Amino acid sequence: MLLSKIFKNKLVPDITFDSYTTLPLDELSEKLNIPVSHLREKNNWVEINGEFYYFKSRNHKKILREFLGELASTYFGLPNVHNQIGEFTGWENPLIGIITKNFRTNGTLFKHPHEVFPGNGCFTSSYSFLESINEETLKKQMIFFIVREYLVSQEDRHSENFYFQCDENGTSIATILDNELSFNGTSKVYYNELFKFDLLYVVTQEAIKNCEYFQEALTLLMDFDSTKGFFVPLEERGLILTQDVKQDVRDHIDEKKDLILDLNLLKK
Repeated sequence: MLLSKIFKNKLVPDITFDSYTTLPLDELSEKLNIPVSHLREKNNWVEINGEFYYFKSRNHKKILREFLGELASTYFGLPNVHNQIGEFTGWENPLIGIITKNFRTNGTLFKHPHEVFPGNGCFTSSYSFLESINEETLKKQMIFFIVREYLVSQEDRHSENFYFQCDENGTSIATILDNELSFNGTSKVYYNELFKFDLLYVVTQEAIKNCEYFQEALTLLMDFDSTKGFFVPLEERGLILTQDVKQDVRDHIDEKKDLILDLNLLKK
């Protein structure tokens, strides 16, 4: 999306605050269930009524991408942070952006990809890691997630913004975050640091093509309606897109669908 005018209306903040938390890093780390090393890089935490939120000052384009990414996750039945419009008023010129509640609750173990799958934790076009997943629920989640990432063209997926959570119910994909660099284009070969989704490769792999979860995810993708899936929910949250941006989003989704059809990946 290269358009300068994103929203028809002025963004109204859901949460307004004038200061960040001043807790020592070790204490904040314990409360958030996030390593201190990670907090040193990302310390825009806000405590509101005993709950911690993370604020990112962003332009309208990136704000929209975060909301679109959340809605795409919801459509595929995947967990995602709940985005709200935040405003920091502690400076003369207020900052607008995305604010999200901390999801890393204590008592839940979070793991990086390399801690769950052998090797370096990067899932390449071979998709051999799928064969190593014994839990059917996790396998379905992973396939749905990969197709979801393809749909939104997520360029910024890496081992520091993608986690698994482990509890008494087993291993599952943790809450998804960081969608601000999605919707940046389409390609038959879809890359980010963690995934290589090469449709030209997939079309040669019968095991992947015939996987019921893959076919189910593709069917969902082909059935996706931008108005119902994106525009109506956004308007319900007070985010009114310009017609040019709506068309830009529709074109992106249509191109993704066309690639699936061109390669005959969807079984009849």
